[in-house]
Amino acid sequence: MHKPPITHSRQSINLLAIVAVATLLVWFSMSFFSFGITHQHYDNMLIAARKSQIAGIVIRSAKERLGLLMTEEIDPNRTGLIGPEYSTITTSLGILEAKRTTTNPDLAAAFVRTISRLNFVPGDAIVLVLSGSFPGANIASIMAVESLGLKPIIVHSLGSSMFGATDPEFNWLEIYAELFSKGILGKQAGFVVLGGDGSAAVNMESAGVTALRASVQRIGIQLLEKRPTSALIDAVEAEVNGLLEPGRTVALLNVGGSLIGLGTCMNSDKFPVGVIRKKIVCQDGIPGLMVRFSNRGIPIIHALNIRRLAKQWNLPYDPQPLPTIGNNLRVYGN
Repeated sequence: MHKPPITHSRQSINLLAIVAVATLLVWFSMSFFSFGITHQHYDNMLIAARKSQIAGIVIRSAKERLGLLMTEEIDPNRTGLIGPEYSTITTSLGILEAKRTTTNPDLAAAFVRTISRLNFVPGDAIVLVLSGSFPGANIASIMAVESLGLKPIIVHSLGSSMFGATDPEFNWLEIYAELFSKGILGKQAGFVVLGGDGSAAVNMESAGVTALRASVQRIGIQLLEKRPTSALIDAVEAEVNGLLEPGRTVALLNVGGSLIGLGTCMNSDKFPVGVIRKKIVCQDGIPGLMVRFSNRGIPIIHALNIRRLAKQWNLPYDPQPLPTIGNNLRVYGN
């Protein structure tokens, strides 16, 4: 019996074409990582990103225990790294979407990629100036530095803009201490300033200042306090210098907009993001550590203006859900 010829509809052919293209894309993606077309620090990137992810789980668990976890509307990815809009330690305005962007563990991989562009050997130091405004970025930067075998020297500024580490009872220093107690972070040298106006909590409510001082005392870290602002920045720089070995400072990495990092320069909002290799000029104000270190010829990595930084570092802005670690070829690839 004669069989009718087999025919394909245009829709079937189109579907087959789509499947074929998708298969090729999957093959290309797998080949990308299988054939060594990855960044030379790919393993360090994965370590830093995974540890950032674990850190988020630890902090979320702690906030759930304390009844501080924000609603899904505010923290849809349930990271635990977003705080209240206003509190007694809120110092300035903040953009919620920017805060959520920094909870992406791939940010740690992007920090690794960026730091790896600088000349370093394991054991060299990076000075980290971390404000409470971006706890996700703070964690990512520490994980990146540790994964590369570098020595972090940390200046913690405890005030926070909106939606950052704004829980007085679980401020940035408490977050840091929680991660250390769980073995997520290694022991690091560091100092604390209160943050806010003058880096002396001038614009914080008294109850917030009391909470911050209680955290400092409980955790047992050195609190630096001086007036005026220039004297405090001098004191912080002197303490940091005391921990640095000559010729072994890789960079100063600034996260957020703390006065210790930026100073009171009128043009600080114009400072470039990412790696800054040229000298930074401070106009009409007191130079912070970024300006001072750049004028010593030390590269600066500036993590602020998160929308611009995310675009520069090929990271999604305000991703929901968070991306799968290692899948961003523009971060993890050559």
